[in-house]
This record gives sequence, C-alpha cells and structure tokens, in this order.
Amino acid sequence: MAGNTVKVLCGSCKVGLEGPANAKDHDVVACPRCGRSDTLKNVMREVTKHAEEVTARSIQKSLSSAFSGSKNTKVTHNPIPHRSYRFISDLKL
Repeated sequence: MAGNTVKVLCGSCKVGLEGPANAKDHDVVACPRCGRSDTLKNVMREVTKHAEEVTARSIQKSLSSAFSGSKNTKVTHNPIPHRSYRFISDLKL
C-alpha cells in the first residue's frame, strides 16, 4: 500500500474536506456540504481510528476466509463494533 493516497472525508456526507493549502495541525478543515469542522490534528486522530477499524475488519475477514475449510484450525473472534466517525478516509483494503 506504500505510495497510495486516501482522501479524508466527512463521516456524514462522504465529501472531501476543505482547508488551507499545506495545513498545519492547528488549522481548521471543514466539510463544504454540512460545515462539520475541526483542527487538522483532531481530524487526523479520528481518521486514524477509522483506518484501524477498517484494517481490523479486513484482517478478521481474511483470516476467517483462509481457515474456513480447515478441520485443524478454528478461527473465533469477537465482533468489531461499528463506530460512527465524524471524519473518515476512503481506505479500501
């Protein structure tokens, strides 16, 4: 996945956020549709948590698929709760 880029989106509208060019942590970014906004630092913190959840779901699904027909290995897991996020990414795994 190195070299790939993802877009930061509003969690409600799924629209790309707008802000100053070369934004710094303290700069405010916002959804142009609904106006939801926060500092870049806080947005990136939430987007990171969203990406961690997407990654965990992907790994869980891959492991379940890989061992689904195995007689020797049984995969059990706790469900990953679906959280709502104010800001997300378009990360696809």
